[in-house]
Amino acid sequence: FFGPAAIDKFEITDEGLVHKMFFSDPRGYRFTSHRVFNFEGQEYICTIGKPNRLFFLRTSDMSLEFYHDIGENYLDNIEEEKIADFLNYHNPGRVAEHIALEVSDDGRYIFMVGQKTGLIYNFEKRKMETSFNTLKPDTLYDNINLADFRTHTTHCQYLN
Repeated sequence: FFGPAAIDKFEITDEGLVHKMFFSDPRGYRFTSHRVFNFEGQEYICTIGKPNRLFFLRTSDMSLEFYHDIGENYLDNIEEEKIADFLNYHNPGRVAEHIALEVSDDGRYIFMVGQKTGLIYNFEKRKMETSFNTLKPDTLYDNINLADFRTHTTHCQYLN
């Protein structure tokens, strides 16, 4: 992680891909698990910025609609030159990272799976609805077995 992440928008034409625009934000690192969805006639992109910041973009102009920190705000309190070190090596909050997401068909709910928790975020109300434990109560983060690892790294899709 050497700087903020970016998401590029391309158009597919007869001549090939044409770069249209991009989004980047100094508060977002490693955008993962992007989802394009519609809500009340508008198209959005939802993505997770490492380690736990949820971004919502308008696809029409690739601008930020809003973002929401899931739990603690880790990055704003770290000196800029130390962010890369924090994200790569010394992140005590790795258990708070959310690595997979999916959006409900109506665009109202964002479902996220993390290494310890699952979350349901309400896009319409812009708030966290609920969270739930995704590990067995006696499973420690340092001792995740192969089955747990698959559960926590599998991306979810196609929710109704």
